[in-house]
Amino acid sequence: MMIALLIAAGVSVTPAAAAEPRSTDVEVTVTLEWAYRPRPRVAVDGILWLCQGNRCSARLADTPAAVERACYRFASRVGRVLSLEGLSAALDEEALARCNRNRR
Repeated sequence: MMIALLIAAGVSVTPAAAAEPRSTDVEVTVTLEWAYRPRPRVAVDGILWLCQGNRCSARLADTPAAVERACYRFASRVGRVLSLEGLSAALDEEALARCNRNRR
């Protein structure tokens, strides 16, 4: 009944989660140290990486945790990551070391 009254009054009824801002995705590019050449398309944990030469790119959530997690999982599947570009702040040496901890 209350919702019907709100709608009749022209009040928008939306869930609280819909009103919260969502994290934006950002295009990132990793440069690899070649142990082998990956396929042009590599899926790692639901993220599609497009590769050409020793560079691969993907769209990731622009949060430090999401980026470090994606880098770590990518390195463990594909190979050593030398750099990760495209974020508001690049990964520092310590973050790259964590990224490559279990590299292939």
